[in-house]
Amino acid sequence: MTNKVTIIAIDRAEAEIGRASKKLANELEIEIKAYTLVNHSFRNTPAYKGDETKGYFEEVLCDFNDTEELIKILDEIAHGTKVVLHCRMEEAIKDYQKVIPLIPNAIVQTVESLTLSTEKYRMREAMTEKYPEICPKYVHLESYNDFSETMIANFTFPVIVKPNGLHSSFFVKKCNNLDEVHNALRNAFAGLQEVYAREYGTGTPSLLVEEFINGKMYSIDAYTRDLGKIWLLPPVKVTIAAELGLDGYYGYQYDLPSDLSDNDIADANECTRKAIDALGLMSSVAHVELYKTQNGWKIIEVAPRIGGYRQELYMEAYGIDHYYNDLLLHLGKDPEVTPKWHKHASGLTIYADLEGTITAINGVDEAKKLESVVSVGVDTAVGRRAIFASNGGQLLAIIIMSNLNKEILHSEITQVRNLIQFEIESN
Repeated sequence: MTNKVTIIAIDRAEAEIGRASKKLANELEIEIKAYTLVNHSFRNTPAYKGDETKGYFEEVLCDFNDTEELIKILDEIAHGTKVVLHCRMEEAIKDYQKVIPLIPNAIVQTVESLTLSTEKYRMREAMTEKYPEICPKYVHLESYNDFSETMIANFTFPVIVKPNGLHSSFFVKKCNNLDEVHNALRNAFAGLQEVYAREYGTGTPSLLVEEFINGKMYSIDAYTRDLGKIWLLPPVKVTIAAELGLDGYYGYQYDLPSDLSDNDIADANECTRKAIDALGLMSSVAHVELYKTQNGWKIIEVAPRIGGYRQELYMEAYGIDHYYNDLLLHLGKDPEVTPKWHKHASGLTIYADLEGTITAINGVDEAKKLESVVSVGVDTAVGRRAIFASNGGQLLAIIIMSNLNKEILHSEITQVRNLIQFEIESN
């Protein structure tokens, strides 16, 4: 392998990929140049954060629809070097797909597998064709007028309404009867175009209605070099807000280690392998969400990227460096997955419990002083709007915590939720 490597992040280079790139240079004794290719249109979305690597990644603005420009830029920044591509943001994957054919020697996912992994409708089609036992029933809608009650006549309620090509939990709604389905579809289609544009959504703005999977939710992040070589990380227990009577179907809390038995983990891993195989996902990190049900494990979705907050959670609990392993995969090397230590780790999210204007954010400094708190990230500011997750609202804050003592961790989780408060003026 050449000792000169060019790392190209698509649309966004987070602080963690900057840190992991420096580690890669030191560990492998290679010379690295790092760039972020940013589409002009992506720069106008909330996902664009500017320089997060303190200058380690050089930003290059371009038009991803102009193939000649892309070819020229790639030749200028990467000629004569080994190219490692990195794309962590799901909304940036459609730009990533345009770069892949222009670097034929890059070790990357196929364009088709990325489409199957980011459009939920196509994902369901692929998995149902090969492994129908891991999928719920579903229908795909491109407008409210496309919906007919006969489409879901053989569905068992409750059902879930969810967008086809949006990340996170935008417009995800659990419905217990037909009236609620109609209301959820009308509400989602009314705001879908706007949120797709804001969040750089994938594919045609559309919705799925699928049978609700009764059970407990978990997620598994995995590494795959090819379809026969897969490394599966320990499952993360996910507590959904709706389970606690809160608005929205977002992840309220993430916990490592999970409460699963060895047999449960083996079955979850097998379900995960089937999903990855059905999508043909290789040379990739995979973030897999699944449910443990009375009828076995069922797949919610698969994303061809590092899961949100999983770098921090897996590092705190097991010493696994997710971003570094992503770079190793795209260099054609095996990931490093041997645990170095073990702690109890949790990720807490805060979304709006009232809609309106944020007038104050309290308790952040106090929360940071607690023994278990690793980091507090506030993704909003005073003066901005707070909107329910089910109406397309964004995350307000994420808190990462860990402790060797499980009881202390759980006690301080309660303290953090009591301390951090968003004052909202309804208007």
